[in-house]
Amino acid sequence: MVNLIGTTLLIVGGSFVVIAVKNHSNKMTNLPLWKHQKNILNDDRNFLLLSWSCGTGKTLGLTELVKSRAFSVLILCPKALVKKWEKEMERSLPNTPYKILSPYWFKKYHKELEYYDSLLIDEADAPYFGTNQTSKALFSYLKRTNPSYVFMGTATPYRSTPMNLYNAGKICQYCPMSYPDFRAKFFFQEYFGAQPVWTPKMKHKDPAVKAETQQELNEYLRNFSDIIRMEDCFDVPKQLYPEEHIAMTPAQEKVLKKLDEYTENRSAFFRYANEIENGWLDEKALGDHMDIDSIKEEWIIDASEKHDTMVVFSMYRNQQRRLYEALKKKHKKAYVAIINGDNSSDAPEISAIVDSVAEGTHPKYTQAYLVASTGVSSGWECKYVSFAPFASLPWSYQQWEQSIGRVLRSDNLKENIYSILIGGRIDARIWQSLQDGSDYDPVKHAKEDVIL
Repeated sequence: MVNLIGTTLLIVGGSFVVIAVKNHSNKMTNLPLWKHQKNILNDDRNFLLLSWSCGTGKTLGLTELVKSRAFSVLILCPKALVKKWEKEMERSLPNTPYKILSPYWFKKYHKELEYYDSLLIDEADAPYFGTNQTSKALFSYLKRTNPSYVFMGTATPYRSTPMNLYNAGKICQYCPMSYPDFRAKFFFQEYFGAQPVWTPKMKHKDPAVKAETQQELNEYLRNFSDIIRMEDCFDVPKQLYPEEHIAMTPAQEKVLKKLDEYTENRSAFFRYANEIENGWLDEKALGDHMDIDSIKEEWIIDASEKHDTMVVFSMYRNQQRRLYEALKKKHKKAYVAIINGDNSSDAPEISAIVDSVAEGTHPKYTQAYLVASTGVSSGWECKYVSFAPFASLPWSYQQWEQSIGRVLRSDNLKENIYSILIGGRIDARIWQSLQDGSDYDPVKHAKEDVIL
């Protein structure tokens, strides 16, 4: 079934996981383009990365690039975006053969896939710019089929290491230096004991080194990318990030003290300590799963009484469940929903209901509260919601940027409030990392700090 362009649907284990469609409709709908979307049509590069901020219209930009050149398209995107891309192709390229695959199914079937003259990769950085099996599958497919065009989109091409940009350049056929030369230019060696470690210069303690490296990385990226930040295209209202320092309950303090006594590995300690700060503890830490009283939950409930609509971001599934149940209990007549890995493919429909309530157009509900996993931070939006607290922070800067992009959208720019709930020193350290534009690294934290 994977090898047939005309296939309409692939169902595995009863689940809708990937679409492979040849649409026979002749109906095509054109949408108005922003200036930066029109400008990209003048870019004659056949291998291009759109490094555009969340909410600036990457989907439409990628579609327009493909529309002007493609005869057939292979689309790779997260599972949560499969339905979105199906609708986009039906709208913009109704007569073009295409197939849509999530990273998992692409990795599994890449050796069997036929030739498509165009390859389009949405949210390209996480699975494809690294050194994992999905990335290796992509390079294998590119070598075997040699597509005429490769267009990619991501808001966060640089994550925790410049190697992302090195691999992104290779996908776009830009590779001006060898891997050792690239490493020597953008990394430096540190020694932890007798063991040398290559560390990105962006993590250097000297601000001058970081600033110079940032400029050099931007110059490297521009050779195969179109870079757009939202503030370059629009007058963005001020975005507010008030810090709310939440005291630990006696129960949390008691469990944290016990964890410190029984955990020798400090990086593991920091990971579990952050769970405690957010009201739970994995059974792997001390032998039993624990739900722990947390004032964060009370803060969210109090905030919901002051706002008719709200998106609550949370990293931890256990916290997501508890917040959802608490909001459901508090607001029996409101629309209360959750978005996480279990229902990511339904995220666009769920968020659309919340957004219609916020806009004031829903026929039934006047209040709506959404608990959203920071790990499912693409493929949906709540552009009319203006209050979006973070009950817990993602460790990934990419997830942080994408979470903000669910609310900050170019087609409804407004002032938004993202309250940051800080429940302890690990939360504070994660928040500092995100403000510095980097991932939180508990191993590095363990080498630099002692919490108790």
